[in-house]
Amino acid sequence: MVSTMGTPPKTESHPDGVTATIAHLHRPPPKKNRDSPSPPIPGLSPSSTATGDTTFFLPQCCDSPPHPATVRPVINFRLFGIPVLVEPWFWLTTFLLGGGTYKIGDRQGMIEVGLWMLVCFVSILVHEYGHALSGRRLAGGFQHIKLWAFGGLAYNQGGRFTPKTRLTMILAGPGAGLSLFALTVAGILLMFPGTPGFDILDYYLRGNLARPVTPTAFEFLTSGSPTVTIFKDLIWVNFWWSLVNLLPVFPLDGGQALGELIKSRKMMHQVGFVTGIAFAILGYTLLGSLYIAIMFGFLAYNNYRGMQDAGY
Repeated sequence: MVSTMGTPPKTESHPDGVTATIAHLHRPPPKKNRDSPSPPIPGLSPSSTATGDTTFFLPQCCDSPPHPATVRPVINFRLFGIPVLVEPWFWLTTFLLGGGTYKIGDRQGMIEVGLWMLVCFVSILVHEYGHALSGRRLAGGFQHIKLWAFGGLAYNQGGRFTPKTRLTMILAGPGAGLSLFALTVAGILLMFPGTPGFDILDYYLRGNLARPVTPTAFEFLTSGSPTVTIFKDLIWVNFWWSLVNLLPVFPLDGGQALGELIKSRKMMHQVGFVTGIAFAILGYTLLGSLYIAIMFGFLAYNNYRGMQDAGY
């Protein structure tokens, strides 16, 4: 799950519905004109509603129907009756996040990057379909999905949402990602019953071999098989990104869900600001990740601006 900068329009004043997926940044939308809809807001869940993921690249929801595309999509298809557009920048971002620039010329490294890009595509699409299909079932309307530079956006134009159904739609995205994580876990345990399977899961969740493992698990994890990479990426994206996307930091899905629960835009942004600052500091000091620090620092700044603009 990223959205754009700024604060979202009041949900109750817009009958349309849209939701967006582990990063969301939210720009304030232009004044609405029912006859000429405003451009979509990128961004981990918007009313027309969009939901989309950017964890700065996380899936999310959005408020408005899509603006006519300015970038020719690499892929344009329809699945379950919902159109999907994939922009070129999506592939560039996933390539960079997968460390592609450091692996050019390394055949094994480029295979791993290609698998990472494929897993991101499937996982973010599953997340966005969680938003889109639940929105269609709960509120009707016209749905479509866009994968762009910062993740995914799921739009619902014309849907009639209540606060309860909108909250359900927002949470359906991370729920779909966690369901794919559960299927991945089940697949590993079926392939490696008993202790070897749990050793492999422990390695994937920790990111290292923190304790001795069974010979079967060790042989698999050090085999260099594409299956090792696919399982690792599926768990990383669908477990960790889903958890990050549920943090109460607008415009991540967790922040949008908080906004539905407390009905105070100002408090929603206050919580997002404090949480964003805290995770920026923790990311840099405990994990040594400048990327996490920058991402949450930017989200905190976005919520700070939202605090200043919010009237209630």
